[in-house]
Amino acid sequence: MANILLVEDDPLVAATLRLLVELDPCHRVVAIADCLDQAVDAVSWHRIDLALVDLQLTWGSTGYMVADALGRRGIRCIFVSANVPPWPMPELAVGCIEKPFSADDVADALRVALDSPGTRTLAATVSAGFERY
Repeated sequence: MANILLVEDDPLVAATLRLLVELDPCHRVVAIADCLDQAVDAVSWHRIDLALVDLQLTWGSTGYMVADALGRRGIRCIFVSANVPPWPMPELAVGCIEKPFSADDVADALRVALDSPGTRTLAATVSAGFERY
């Protein structure tokens, strides 16, 4: 079972992501945060395997800040954004899901992110709405 943290400040998007993540019975959303402080707090309460991180958040924090903080704790991240970063940022995230996203985009991103680090076995099978770094 993979424990997933959602970092998203839009409640509707967070609820949609939760439903799509949990379509696979091997994935469970254990916490939802809307800012850096809540994300870091969630890590202290839950074992997190992966975080889906919106880039524009509330309370003055950004997804880049969240990914940096979680990465220092050994947690892999996937960005989720309508404004995909102009260049890959593999030091912060496995890749980016572009909004609006589909169930396939989320499923592909989770498969890639939860694959063994450093492998590229799924590179040819990802949907167009997910950019792998």
